[in-house]
This record gives sequence, C-alpha cells and structure tokens, in this order.
Amino acid sequence: MKAMRFALLPVVLAATSACIQTVDPLPPPRPQPPSGVIIKKPSRTAVAEGLELNPRSAWAYSEPVRSKLNPLGRVYRITVHHEARLCYNKDADFSARRIRGIQKAHFNNGWADIGYHFIIDYGGQVWEGRQLKYQGAHVSDNNGGNIGVVLLGDFNQQRPSPEQKKTLKRLLEYLKSTYNVPISRIYTHRELKPTDCPGDVLQAYMDQIRGLNR
Repeated sequence: MKAMRFALLPVVLAATSACIQTVDPLPPPRPQPPSGVIIKKPSRTAVAEGLELNPRSAWAYSEPVRSKLNPLGRVYRITVHHEARLCYNKDADFSARRIRGIQKAHFNNGWADIGYHFIIDYGGQVWEGRQLKYQGAHVSDNNGGNIGVVLLGDFNQQRPSPEQKKTLKRLLEYLKSTYNVPISRIYTHRELKPTDCPGDVLQAYMDQIRGLNR
C-alpha cells in the first residue's frame, strides 16, 4: 500500500473501549444433526488473491432485524476496531461461536445485527459480518458509507497474530481498491471517537501500514 501522510482527527482517549462485548464469548455450539446425517460446512469464497471469506452462514444462527437496517450508501471510508477481549485461539469453530457472542451483545444493545461488516479471527481468517449493503453499527454518528472491520483480541494487552496482520493489510488493500477509498479515509475507531479502540498495539500497526509517522 502506497505510503501517504494525512491529518487525523483530534483524539481523546477514554478509559475503556466502546468495542467491549458484554456477553460470554462462547455461546452454545450449533446443535448436532441426527446420527448419520452429514451437514456440509459452508465453503469460503475467494474475493481476491490470498483473501478468502467465510460467509455468514458459517457462524450466524439469527437473522438481522431488517426493520432496523439502513442502506450503507456510497462507501467512502473504512474503520478498524478490536474486539477488546483477549483471544489466542485460531480454531474456526471457536471463532464462529465468538462472533455469535458479538452478535448477541449487539442485539442486546438494540441493534439490527452484528455491527461490523468483517471480522478477522486470531488465525487470520476473514468472516462476513453484517452484509455490506447495510450500514454498520460500529462508530456512533459515523456509520454512513463506513465499512467496519474488527479483529478478535485485545490489542492493549496482546499483539495481533502474524496471520491477522497479513490478512488485515490484504483486506484493507482490497476494500481500498474496490471502493476507491483513499488512504486518508482509512481510520481506526479512536481517530473518530474518544475510545481506546483498537488498542495501542494495533494502532501502531495501522500507522505503519498507512505510512504514518506519529
């Protein structure tokens, strides 16, 4: 990604992250099928070279509340978050259950669905969250035209895995190219709102891949 400098919005850090989820990170697993019945797992979709997407059907039990959804509109910015809970597990089944936990927390907030459009787990897999045709719920008052990307983990207390870093960079390159989003409009949560998110370690990595000297 071409290195560029740009002015960031003023940042005021809060004591805690607005991205913290408030439910158990592991809801019950998907019910087992009757003996002898084989259910084929949804396959990942290749969206770009070196980038595959796990569909919603790989993790979601619940449909969004469609009456609460709004169109995303023209995409012109991207915002990166962390989940704000420690995560070192690279197992896909674990990730699916963890993502359902985020969705449950967001339902409990009164939201239409999981707030993020993409989730990157600790193993570097990308998961489809809220469908891109719908506006997300990840930066209050700043969700219009804004794609939300979240990494599982707490990056005030741990480092993103090498796989997460590689996937995040590739995903941002893909979204930037696909939607013609300038690098000056690829933000972290704390650059738009007073919050710790996405954690100091991930913030530093975002500065690095955007070519910032701070």
